Amino acid sequence: MISMKIPLKKKDLKKTKSYKNNNHIGITAMKEMETERLIIRNFRSDDEEELYQAVQTYKTTEYAQMEERDTGNKWPDERYQYKGIVSWFSKGDDFLAVILKSRTQLIGFINKSKINNGIYNFGYVFHSAYSGKGYAYEAGKAVINHIFENCSADAIKTGTPEENIPSQKLLVRLGF
Repeated sequence: MISMKIPLKKKDLKKTKSYKNNNHIGITAMKEMETERLIIRNFRSDDEEELYQAVQTYKTTEYAQMEERDTGNKWPDERYQYKGIVSWFSKGDDFLAVILKSRTQLIGFINKSKINNGIYNFGYVFHSAYSGKGYAYEAGKAVINHIFENCSADAIKTGTPEENIPSQKLLVRLGF
């Protein structure tokens, strides 16, 4: 069972200087954001191997298995399949690569897809080797700010399995 969180409303957003926004084109296009430790950008074709590695480690976690059980969505097992995924991810601004500055390595991604007028969905997957270090919070806060400030969003929705206590805590910390 997926536990849906109360939507985060624009009026609830706390102003923060935790990131800087770079290179905007139009109202929703996002080229790159930078936080203290991370670069958040659109996917590129050379992200294929690192996305594969991040997802393969994520898939072994109990939380990924809960998500698969609850939603029926399953990540591919074969490396070659990630070429198509990265190609699809790189066609728009819905999927954003999260890069660790100190190693210039992709450690996860955030999804910020538009559901309908003014409402966005928020989700994330991070390499399990980087959990518990605050990277998901740092990236999530920057992307949430970006959605409200640059995408004409009124609310953001998200959800996580009830048993996924770390994600529940992260989402609460992010304001959901």
